[in-house]
Amino acid sequence: MQTLSYLCALVFLALSGQVSAQLDSPVHWTYQAQTKGKQTAAITMTAHLQPGWHIFSQKLKAGGPSPTSIQIAPSSGVELLGTPTEPVSIVVYEKLFKMDIAYFENQVNFQQEVRFKKLPFVLKGKIEFMACNKKECLPPDEVEFAIPVNSAQSKVTRTKTRSAS
Repeated sequence: MQTLSYLCALVFLALSGQVSAQLDSPVHWTYQAQTKGKQTAAITMTAHLQPGWHIFSQKLKAGGPSPTSIQIAPSSGVELLGTPTEPVSIVVYEKLFKMDIAYFENQVNFQQEVRFKKLPFVLKGKIEFMACNKKECLPPDEVEFAIPVNSAQSKVTRTKTRSAS
């Protein structure tokens, strides 16, 4: 009887470890703010992807996978200068969607320029993204951020872990 209890406990632990591993996101986000002049700053949001995983460009056409979306909360005294930029993406034709799909692997920097009235301030928002590999796509996910901006360079690191819901 005791052997059966130990065996059941080992099976439970092994399964819970696999479930936990599946709940970790293959995408880790870091954020950085750097003032560029008296009243401007560059905000960089960097996705670090595990090998074999990718996320999609912000510039996908409708009918494809979920694009990356960066939403910055309105803040008094802070003006967004344009929209978030991204580097050149990898583009491939995807038969499933019958269209070209743009994505990023390894690491990608999204950047938003802002004009501010005074320092310090905190830029808040969220990033929605979808991570895929050759075998699967995870459901779209989101991570909230709060990036402090002061007279020097600010850096914030945040690891996104998928919720068990």
